[in-house]
Amino acid sequence: MKNTFKDNLSTNSDTDTFLLSSVRSSTPLNKHVTFDNDKLMIVRNHHFDAKVNFIGMNGLLDLESFVGKISPYTALVPGCPHRNFELVETAELEWEIPLDDDGHEDRYLSSREFFQFYPIAPSLMRIDVDASNDTPESAWEKLCTIDPALKTVGRLVTHSELSHIRNERTGELLTGADRFHIYCLVADGLDIARYACALHIRSAIKGFDKIEYTERDEYHFKSFVRIPVCYPDEFILESPPTLAKGLVQEKPPIQAYPGEILDTHKFSDPDIHEEYAYANNTIDALMQYPQLYQRVAHSNEIENFRTSVKNRNWISQIYVSNDHPEQ
Repeated sequence: MKNTFKDNLSTNSDTDTFLLSSVRSSTPLNKHVTFDNDKLMIVRNHHFDAKVNFIGMNGLLDLESFVGKISPYTALVPGCPHRNFELVETAELEWEIPLDDDGHEDRYLSSREFFQFYPIAPSLMRIDVDASNDTPESAWEKLCTIDPALKTVGRLVTHSELSHIRNERTGELLTGADRFHIYCLVADGLDIARYACALHIRSAIKGFDKIEYTERDEYHFKSFVRIPVCYPDEFILESPPTLAKGLVQEKPPIQAYPGEILDTHKFSDPDIHEEYAYANNTIDALMQYPQLYQRVAHSNEIENFRTSVKNRNWISQIYVSNDHPEQ
């Protein structure tokens, strides 16, 4: 029997059962962290072979149990592997995580055509928060001001694999304590990208994005809601890193909050006035830091953004032009 999306589609719209992909490799997938001359060095495997298969989860509590025991050899992908709309039970993939000219990780070369959300059934949406000094509670409150429907939605909160790392001798916090992931179930996974784009635009209008200055004299523009992490092929690492001697990590436990499945279709697209406000706010922020403006203007982030807002092509141009759109 073929494992087609249609054959596997649940007839119970109230179910919280969802599918996602498990990625297993014979080599560790987690990051290795060392500490030398008061600086952290982070290394990860950028090229590996992996076995991929889809797995079923009975709600966020099931995901909580799975993530709590995940090994360094396992990662998750929100979408399901398929070919020609038939679910692929097991597949062997060669995975590569390339670097851009600045040494930053680029988009993963896994095929977006290979991983897709399970249509008309609950799918997993991840919101990656690392843009401010928020707690999981305050970040969720901010999100609820953007979309009040989130107030009744269930969520699972995990802290980033590189958060809460300290110098064992001095107790100094070396990585942020404000980096975490919020997982929600969405009724229609095929609408996640649109919803994330609208959420991103409205969070920027509210001033939730920020520009961060690092010790290496670099500026980074950080979005409160990052669109790429909402793609079905996003590579998710939840296993703890391998730490060198002298480093310790004390992450808070995973937190699960019961609630409803999110109906993203009730969240409208931004209107033209919101789009102008978003464009103007973003370009004004970037123009304060010319070095950052030039880096972002020539990075692959722009192409990813164009894809995300393909129905609003002029928005993507604000990163590469000083001109405001015609009023």
